[in-house]
Amino acid sequence: MKYAVLLLALVFTGCGDGSSTEEVKIDTVNGHSTEGGYEAFMMDGKIIQIAKEDFPADLNWDDAMKACKDLGDGWRLPSKKELEAMHGQIHLKKRGNFKDDRLYWSSSLKGVNDAWSLGFGSGQSYGGDHDDYNKKYTRHVRAVRTAQKSEKELKGKQSD
Repeated sequence: MKYAVLLLALVFTGCGDGSSTEEVKIDTVNGHSTEGGYEAFMMDGKIIQIAKEDFPADLNWDDAMKACKDLGDGWRLPSKKELEAMHGQIHLKKRGNFKDDRLYWSSSLKGVNDAWSLGFGSGQSYGGDHDDYNKKYTRHVRAVRTAQKSEKELKGKQSD
């Protein structure tokens, strides 16, 4: 089952604490129709689309990676950096239906048996080399996909 997402993309300019944001209405993103409502944000010059809902059950890290990939069409578990952007650019604007009281898995590893997760209530990233962050624990999962390549990637492809 594919997840629907909202009709806005978040475009931001600048870096660091002084970043400004502006919302841009998009009809299509890299050939993907945004009909059906994709939430999206810009990161490193790419448009990242966010699934509208969490998976119905919490998953351990390995199952989360597989479940996102099994959605097909480029869906994947977000990186730690992407989760942080989703929190700041979508959740804090009261969009995206994220659960405040839950930790969300990222694809970013922290050691052999541990992975980073993010608490959407606090915005705090959690990861470490002890049992609390072990990939065997279950967390909420929200899939993302890259809808548009960065200008640098597009220019590199044109010169091939």
